[in-house]
Amino acid sequence: MGPAPYYEYSGITGVTGPGGAKEGDVYFYTKTYPDRNPGDVAVMFTDIDFQKVERCLSFWYHMRSYYAAHMGTLEISMTDGSGSETILFSRTGNQGIEWLQEKLEIPAVDDLKIIIKGTSGTGWMSDMAVDGISLVPGTCASPLAASSPTTTATLTTKTTLTTTTTPTTTTTPTTTTTPTTTTTPTTTTTSTTTTTPTTTTTPTTTTTPTTNLVIECGFEQGQTCAFENINNPDIDDFDWTLDQSGSTSTKKNWSFGCTQW
Repeated sequence: MGPAPYYEYSGITGVTGPGGAKEGDVYFYTKTYPDRNPGDVAVMFTDIDFQKVERCLSFWYHMRSYYAAHMGTLEISMTDGSGSETILFSRTGNQGIEWLQEKLEIPAVDDLKIIIKGTSGTGWMSDMAVDGISLVPGTCASPLAASSPTTTATLTTKTTLTTTTTPTTTTTPTTTTTPTTTTTPTTTTTSTTTTTPTTTTTPTTTTTPTTNLVIECGFEQGQTCAFENINNPDIDDFDWTLDQSGSTSTKKNWSFGCTQW
């Protein structure tokens, strides 16, 4: 995308910030005018549980400043389960008027977090932007395709014994002979036990989470993104800003000397 047509400084257009998104209509940027000071930091990070696999981080960035010293520093880093931070990418100063793409190899670590940090430069021409962020399993040369969680269903069979007792009654007549003959019935009860096996089959479902989780952040409306502003005054000073309409909103149409902070 080209520079913003209404960004003009000493007759030069496009002195800071992109003229529009790289992909779609929306991007994230650091709004440096009028409230920022040199060295102010904006931080966003991934707040999601990743499986332990290697990944490729791809993104577009824009760091245009008419005065190179005005543009600050864009830094990408990662942390793992130990809490140690590793810087993966860093750019300082004017990087030109075009969007630039970078791809970074992310090793397989526990508790992966990706951090994007923008630090304001020495002047108001310090609007840096990012767009089209993706985090894909595999290497940058051989990314893996996305897949859904795998569900496996197995049948568990349990056999139990059921015992039923049924009484059986037998009546036998008994005859006693004396001068008088008397017949008395005798009753004998015998228990009959029947054991029947009962089989119960229960399905067991096991879900295995996929390692092929793909994160894509174009910041368009309705798109879910794994990155969020950190909102911690001990770590950052301001938030990344969502812009939906062309160039950044740091509109300055001055024809005289540049104001320093």
